[in-house]
Amino acid sequence: MKQTIFTLLVISTFGFMSCRKDQLQQTIKQYDSVQIKNYMVANNLTGFLKDTVGGDTTGIYYKIITQGNGAALKYSSLIPVAYSFQTLDGTYTNTDTIKNHIYDYVGHIQLDGLPVGIQNAIINDLKYAGGTIRVLVPSRLAYGHNGTGSGSSKITNNRIAGNESLDFYLSVPQIQSTAYDPINNIRTLSTSDYDDLSITKYMSDSTTLAGYTKVESKLDVAGGPKNYYYYKVISPGTGSYTITDYSTVTVNYTGLLFNGTTFDSYTTSGGTPLFLGSLTQGVKEAFELPNIIKLNTKISILVPSYLAYKLSGSTGIPAFSCLRFDFYIDAITQ
Repeated sequence: MKQTIFTLLVISTFGFMSCRKDQLQQTIKQYDSVQIKNYMVANNLTGFLKDTVGGDTTGIYYKIITQGNGAALKYSSLIPVAYSFQTLDGTYTNTDTIKNHIYDYVGHIQLDGLPVGIQNAIINDLKYAGGTIRVLVPSRLAYGHNGTGSGSSKITNNRIAGNESLDFYLSVPQIQSTAYDPINNIRTLSTSDYDDLSITKYMSDSTTLAGYTKVESKLDVAGGPKNYYYYKVISPGTGSYTITDYSTVTVNYTGLLFNGTTFDSYTTSGGTPLFLGSLTQGVKEAFELPNIIKLNTKISILVPSYLAYKLSGSTGIPAFSCLRFDFYIDAITQ
């Protein structure tokens, strides 16, 4: 009799515990869904759609900001990507869209440190280059229960904690394209457009960056994409010089990313000689403008990525980066 009562007690206790587990414990998919829905309500986010595959939701919510166009993106598509993101709880933000540039295959997105959820959103939701998308990525398609980074997640911007969903902005410009869909009135975002938007935003962020002159590149052809560099003579020089691809200009200079990072400089007295034909296209064109570069001229030049290191970037320079160069001219030789 005692054994029967004990057995019934165990079964009843187990059943009670099972019932509590069903009521109180969520799956990670349910947990992510609750967090994302609460975030959208708290931030008054509207117009988001569910990402679905085969009739089931992945847990991703997305909103197309700029519609892309052209051939559908595949895992083998080589694309430029600029992004920013934050955790839904706001403890981690990564909004440096100057540093956050990638030029890689869609299938390699995870190797570049982005979540698999972003890869999914590019293929399933953005679908075409030339577009911009906002994506709410559930933690299980982000950095999982381990999170990422080192140190304590309690310290702002130190690391992303486990089970944290993410809010991403993503731009995938078309490579040197002026694509326009007259039927749907869609003008897609090209790398040239992105460059010029980056430069104009950079200038608008500071009063000290006013007064630049905009010049279209000599490389542009009729009907093709437009690429512009900008220059500002800070201190005019003296003399009269004709500068060509074969000139050597001795300078002091600083090369900057638009987030203020110095990627190259030479500030030693007397300067360093630079052969004009070996410089980036944007700098070379600015130096060859008539009556601009003279002895003791101080000039600032803003160069789009197409006239600098293009899509691949260079050492210390992210993919498709616009650049700022400040030069002081010490000598000019033909």
